[in-house]
Amino acid sequence: MNHCCTASIARVYEAQGRLETAVWVYRQLLEKDPQREDWQQAVERLEQKILERPRKRAEDLLPLMCRWVELTFCCRRAAGARKIESLFHAEPPVVDPH
Repeated sequence: MNHCCTASIARVYEAQGRLETAVWVYRQLLEKDPQREDWQQAVERLEQKILERPRKRAEDLLPLMCRWVELTFCCRRAAGARKIESLFHAEPPVVDPH
């Protein structure tokens, strides 16, 4: 068992919304002391919360993905513009007449 696994740590993870991690900690504790009904109840309660938690749907991510694509194209255009601008500010090449 991990020495950092305590019921207090599991409760902190739960308070932070890291429910899967809290369940993992409780399971580690239950391996050492399987008779603890309070820990087993905590696992069941947290697993139920995980199932009831709203899930992100693909259509919820569409606006984010569209914005990402838009910003990617803007960055590429800006990089191209900087490259063109640098050509105008560059010193003309020196040609050796010999």
